[in-house]
Amino acid sequence: YGGSYSEQRFSPLKKINDDNVKDLGLAWYADYDTNQNQHGSPLYVDGVLYVSTARNVVHAFDARDGKRLWTYTPLMIPNPNLGLVNRGIAAYNGKIYMGTLDARLVALDAKTGNVLWNVEIADPEKGYSETMSPTVIDNKVLIGTNGGEYGIRGFVKAFDADTGKVAWTFFTIPEKGHEGT
Repeated sequence: YGGSYSEQRFSPLKKINDDNVKDLGLAWYADYDTNQNQHGSPLYVDGVLYVSTARNVVHAFDARDGKRLWTYTPLMIPNPNLGLVNRGIAAYNGKIYMGTLDARLVALDAKTGNVLWNVEIADPEKGYSETMSPTVIDNKVLIGTNGGEYGIRGFVKAFDADTGKVAWTFFTIPEKGHEGT
């Protein structure tokens, strides 16, 4: 997500330049089966283009011809705090990771779209949700949380990339009653 850990979104490709960019054209396109808000950036890995769309639907397309390889559509807990958008996914070691609107972290098999594990980040009944893209570092999937408008306690959690087990939690907001000290 963002091209590298520096998140600059700058492509290091050299074959496309100021002289030949005018020769680029549309090779293929695909519909997402929704016209709702789209905030996530596509993610290219080993010839496959992955994209997360509204309501945490993930599509995998063959980057050469646009053939849809699989689609993942989650079942989520109904929650009035949920929006529609997902701001991105992460890839690591044959898995696609996504935070879901009902405050879960899901690991999908990159080849099939099958769920490998699905864990709770935080309790959506307490106002938590998830729209941000996770980041993978040292076999840990890092993700924060959303819900500040509902008075939640902010944090970043790290999950084992293979199992989904929580490795650590760092609270960005002090315990309730200790704010501002």
